[in-house]
Amino acid sequence: MRAVGWNFPRLRPANFPTVRIAQLATLVHQSDHLLSKALAAQTVREVEHMLEVKSSNYWQTHYRFGRSSAKRDKKLGRGTIHLMLINTLAPFLFLYGKRLGKARYQERALRLLQELPAENNKIIRRWESLGFRPDSACQSQALLQLYGQYCKPKRCLSCAIGNAILNPSFEE
Repeated sequence: MRAVGWNFPRLRPANFPTVRIAQLATLVHQSDHLLSKALAAQTVREVEHMLEVKSSNYWQTHYRFGRSSAKRDKKLGRGTIHLMLINTLAPFLFLYGKRLGKARYQERALRLLQELPAENNKIIRRWESLGFRPDSACQSQALLQLYGQYCKPKRCLSCAIGNAILNPSFEE
């Protein structure tokens, strides 16, 4: 990929694509049997530990190639790890279990989502303003799905929640 295609504006330096690529390279380099470890992980804490990697000396003093910066360890934060778990590992485990006919992986994926705190993003905050407070990532994923399926395409009347909000006397 050509560097001109990388997006830096409006990003905090820790989220620069150069830093994220370096973190991924470090994770792959430092982790033996990453897939096996991911499949074996039973708890969120195990996944957090698996994804704790230390950046190289170069990346401790750089955010971009060839541009020095103050020394700072660039490790994945807990929130980033949780987002990786929600958007990558849990769906992978679920699909892996489904394809192999091994329900234990599907159950583990759902259990991990139930262990994780709900996401905090614009869409979830909109749900919260309507009185729907997710207790876990599992519930916030459900709300994101409802948003994409019904709210975004303005299909409120096809949704039980939309009907309840628009017509309080509606009962399904």
